[in-house]
Amino acid sequence: MKTLFLFLLSIFSVTTFSQNLLITPNRIVFNKNSKPKVLMNIVNTGEDTATYSISFINYRMTEDGDFDTITEEDSLHMFSEKYLRVFPRKVKLAPGEPQVVAVQVRKKSNMKLGEYRSHAYFRGIEKPKEALGQDEKAGSDTLGFKLSLTPIYGMTIPVIFRNIEDNSTVDIENQKYVRDNMIDYVDLNLIRYGDTSFYGSVQVEYIPVSGKSVIVGRISGIGVYTDITKRKVRIRLNNTDVVNFLSGELIIRVIVKDQYNRESVVSKAIIKL
Repeated sequence: MKTLFLFLLSIFSVTTFSQNLLITPNRIVFNKNSKPKVLMNIVNTGEDTATYSISFINYRMTEDGDFDTITEEDSLHMFSEKYLRVFPRKVKLAPGEPQVVAVQVRKKSNMKLGEYRSHAYFRGIEKPKEALGQDEKAGSDTLGFKLSLTPIYGMTIPVIFRNIEDNSTVDIENQKYVRDNMIDYVDLNLIRYGDTSFYGSVQVEYIPVSGKSVIVGRISGIGVYTDITKRKVRIRLNNTDVVNFLSGELIIRVIVKDQYNRESVVSKAIIKL
């Protein structure tokens, strides 16, 4: 079932905004020998006091990068929520007010080897409002009702626990240049190898026949979870005012960062134009 009411960012920058809520970091990974506790900083960036509840929800990733809600584990997806503790589970924040939320993993000796993943779900709790009642403006002979429908917003961030070494990597396959409705794209497949999920960025560089090269596309923070071994990716190309893509090459690089924020290339592919 597609959960369209959630704003999912696996995905994936340093901070995450959604409905006046900022969360840092927006992805938590407990590795085999890492510290068992991570502190999240959340800030109400809105103009009104807001209350959020924190729970867990589980998703399966599809090859298109979408998410389906699931309730049962399988051989490709084990849930981390049963090994996690979050405190506090409910926060009330005034405008501009920050709050620290602790996420702690509780390892057990009988855990299966592998990667466990659930998503921390921050759900906005709407203030009570009169939703159904008598219309004050209605006449004495008329019973009027008013119905107010208010959407409930939320967002999730992945919380991953690995009791094995991270051994994931990816290759690029079926890369091609596409022009669709006057917009330039690169389509490709990321093929994941290993027992853990992959997380990195994909960058496209244009190399002209003569002249300087230019970065024409990048997706920062893209995941390929253990549910899938192939993820389809489309990257919109920019700088089209100086590049016509009629000749030269497009160089695609998959980039990862280490614990010191240093970038390295783990896969590379070329498209001849």
